[in-house]
Amino acid sequence: DGITAEDHHLADIVKQGTTPCIFVVNKVDNEQYYDQNDIYSLGFTDPVEISAVHGLAIDVLLDRICAMIPEVTGHTPPAVDFSLCIIGEPNAGKSTLLNRLLQEERAIVSEIAGTTRDSIEEVIEHGGCRIRLIDTAGIKRKRKVHDSTSVFSLSRAKEAIRKSDIVLVLFDAEKGPQRDTRALFEFIEQWKKTVLLVVNKWDLVKGVEMAQYERELKELNAFLRYLPVLFISALNGRNVDKIMDHAITLWKRYTADIKTSILNDLVARLNNDGTLPSHLKIKYMTQIGHKPPSFMAFVNSKKIVTDNHYHHIINQVVETFDLNGVQINLIIKES
Repeated sequence: DGITAEDHHLADIVKQGTTPCIFVVNKVDNEQYYDQNDIYSLGFTDPVEISAVHGLAIDVLLDRICAMIPEVTGHTPPAVDFSLCIIGEPNAGKSTLLNRLLQEERAIVSEIAGTTRDSIEEVIEHGGCRIRLIDTAGIKRKRKVHDSTSVFSLSRAKEAIRKSDIVLVLFDAEKGPQRDTRALFEFIEQWKKTVLLVVNKWDLVKGVEMAQYERELKELNAFLRYLPVLFISALNGRNVDKIMDHAITLWKRYTADIKTSILNDLVARLNNDGTLPSHLKIKYMTQIGHKPPSFMAFVNSKKIVTDNHYHHIINQVVETFDLNGVQINLIIKES
């Protein structure tokens, strides 16, 4: 519809720099006429005429973008043993914790919620492992989102969870996990991620024992029952040094390899200890995958396996092989 004063102002800023520029004219629908003299008054040439709404000439624009991207050679991403992401609500102390873990001022620390907007990735070494740390912007879901930062924060947190092996859920001890943090458990549970619950700012809590706090926390959601909990103060460093030790332990459980012979010792016990009905027999169990540990159990009849039986078998696998904090997959097949 024409050039505005703001367009001229932005064009002047772009022309002062050295970054390559693509000149795009949008809302050119069905090759309709527009004032080219007006468009060229910005001082750019060779425009790409598109309609974003109708998707016209977007392929031309993408080709132009790809042609301008410099070729990168000789770059190899650093090899890591596992990835750990840190998620939580705004102002839960994620940036302070990240700086403690990195022992440097890598993230901006502020009392203003929403300071961290982009994901920050760093690789550290601990206990013989190379660990990629991913710190995300604080999550804040709204019924009506008017701030694009909130939309991208949720999206980035979900993406960080998806590509991580271990999820560190950080929250303020005085507030507890808020609705927005609890909502992310849906994705953690769906993608079978390993979790460490970290209660930050514990130094501010008075008159409450850790055991009581943990018990009440886990009563909020059955999913939390077997998750490890660590109480810290990122500000003064209390217990921060234990986080990576816990993470490595969880990683070893997440990648656990259990021999079939040992699994079937458990099968024999389950068949004979009276915890399963006498007409249900597990004939064989074997591990079929890792990250998370995945198992297949063959039974005499699938239709008599109730949800209670299924979860009992899972719980016994978790307790017998010390897989607390790890969600496992169990597939029941009929022999």
